Order: sequence, then structure tokens, then C-alpha cells
Amino acid sequence: MSVYQNILNIILLIFILSCNAPHTNPLDPDNPDNELRGLRGVIRSESFPRIPIEGVSVSWENEDIVIKTDASGIYSLTNLNKIDGWLRFEKEGFLPDSHQIKWGNDKLKSVDKFLNSIPTVESLLLYSTVRNERLADPIITLSVETTIIDKENDVDSVFIENSELSISKNIPEITRGFYRSKQFSPVELGLETLDEIIGKELEIVVKDRLANKFTVAESNLKRIIRQEVQTRSPINNEDSVSVTPLLNWERFEPGFEHSYLIQIRTNDIAKNLVWQKSNIPSDSVRVQVNAPLSGNTNGEYFWEIWAIDEFNNITVSKRSAFKVLQ
Repeated sequence: MSVYQNILNIILLIFILSCNAPHTNPLDPDNPDNELRGLRGVIRSESFPRIPIEGVSVSWENEDIVIKTDASGIYSLTNLNKIDGWLRFEKEGFLPDSHQIKWGNDKLKSVDKFLNSIPTVESLLLYSTVRNERLADPIITLSVETTIIDKENDVDSVFIENSELSISKNIPEITRGFYRSKQFSPVELGLETLDEIIGKELEIVVKDRLANKFTVAESNLKRIIRQEVQTRSPINNEDSVSVTPLLNWERFEPGFEHSYLIQIRTNDIAKNLVWQKSNIPSDSVRVQVNAPLSGNTNGEYFWEIWAIDEFNNITVSKRSAFKVLQ
């Protein structure tokens, strides 16, 4: 028998003897008298593909122990006392989760979790619109436009809420899974006037298909623009103008920053948009239409001018009708 073979046999014998040796080390998990316990597991995302999540806080509250998952989403807790309790999982951007531990006769438990990401707001606009009418009071509305991003794509509904005013209104889906928009009248919000909500925090609340609710954003209405821009010409359907008319209005000085948007539409049932210009400076009082108007065989159109402040609040002038020379 070779020297190397003898050495190999000796190593094998030592290994066998060590396996059969009594486990007297109090920290040895195979020691029958060892009462210490261990927890381990992997934390992954609820959304597919289920990616390991690094940096999840895993806390064993009984002994005030907190550790973080590694780059593979793995955690391991050792030398725990045999006391039943709760294992908790938390990370910013995810819904917290927990798991009740009852040891029984187990010395090592494996607990894996899939964390549900919290929906986020990609964009949010909240503004008032005052639409001035010739034969009626102005129509005042609150508009809410928001884009909600959710990795699990399990958003059930989105609401605008204010507990003080008992407001909780659904914002319907416009683009599947993302963009939502709604115009609310004061009556729909249960208010006598929209002035009641100026400066008050309005929450955007998301409910998912598991009935979890998340407050994902807050905003408030800054102002209602009750001042009206007065058009000068063409107006009253008496003016006949060229196919590229010059539009004039009175100087508008409401006391805050704003710009203008002008729209021309066909003066018929369809009211098709045929020309518009945005981002017109606030010191302007006229603009030249730079493309021939078409779209109405009768040559009848109307125009409106919108004043828009820095918070996107809007006041819209009364409609001014005119005819294009045939």
C-alpha cells in the first residue's frame, strides 16, 4: 500500500470518528441540548421576473435584531432564543410584510417572501378651469390628471381624497394601466363652491387588487382665475375676415404670471379644432393666424383665448364668432 493511500485512509477514519463523536458544543445545531435557533430565506419581488431584493430590513423583534438582505436577497439569523414571535420585512418602495414564527421542535426555519412594490406617481396636475359663457354663469371645474406606475400592474382604482371635506372620488382610467383624468364640478365633490378646497391638501390614493391602499401623492389647488380675458376682434359673427385673420384682445393684467393659448374651431355641431397657438407671452394683445382656415363650408368659425397661470389654472374667454370671406 502506498504512502498516499495510507494518508487517505487515516483522513477518512478521522472524519468517520468525528461524525460519530458526541455533539457537546452548546452552539452546535446538532447538539440535542442546544436550544438556540436559526432563520434564513430569500426575499424577491412580487412582480415577474421575481428579482432578489437587496437591502431589505429583516427584523426579529424578540431580541431587537435587524439585518439586511445581501445582493442575492438572502438573509440569515443565528443563535436565536427559542421564543415564538414575528419576523418583519421592510424596504422603502415596497409594502411591509411579516411572518409569525412558532418554533415547535424546529431549530432552523426557512421563510421566503415576495414583496409588493408600492405604486408611484409619474406625473400629477391639479388645476381649476373657469369657462365663461355669454348667457349663463361661468362653469368652474377642478381637473385631476395623473400617471400611476405600478410594477405589478395590479392597480384596481385611484381616488382623490380629503377627509376634512369628506371628498373621495374615483379618477377613471384613460390609458390602460397608466394615465387617469377627470373633471369635477363643485357639486360632484359635494361642495357649494370650488373655493372651499383652495390650499387644502388633496391626496391621490391607489387601491390594488388585494385591497391594499397607498397614499402616493398630495397636492392642492392654488387659485381660481375669475378674471376674464376680453376679446376685441373679430367678434359677434358680424366681422368678415380673411382666411388668415388678425385676432385682438384687451390687455389682461391679473397680477400673476401667465401665458395664452388661442383656439379656432368650426362654428357648427362638430366644433372641430382648425387652428391653435400656445405659449403666447402675457404682454401680447394680438396674434396673426399663420395658416389659411378651412374645415367649414359656410366659412363660420369662433375663437377663444385661454389665460393659463404657472400652476396650469385656466380662464377661458367667451366664444367670439366670425365669418371668413368666401
